[in-house]
Amino acid sequence: MYLNHFFLEYENIVKDFPEQCRQDYQSIISRVENSSAKFQGETIPFLYQPMFFTHGDILAFAKLTNIVMGILDKVVEKYLASAEFRKKFGFSPLLEELILVDPG
Repeated sequence: MYLNHFFLEYENIVKDFPEQCRQDYQSIISRVENSSAKFQGETIPFLYQPMFFTHGDILAFAKLTNIVMGILDKVVEKYLASAEFRKKFGFSPLLEELILVDPG
């Protein structure tokens, strides 16, 4: 598969230029730590290795996303309609009240 070619090419670059890649990685770490890429005060972790996806991969992600969103929509609908169902979540009364507010 052609994606293997990209991964192998990337691996060879890292092997051929380890010090340059290490310095590049350290530079990226510094830039990310000094950026707004934070969650709850912590720098968001990242991969130095790029990810490559085929068109088929992207279509599979889209299909899975649609399936998960369909499930979530059904759960939310049931949550809003059924007090008995809401009990299964164990949310505090305040949180449940806030969830049930109609945003308009």
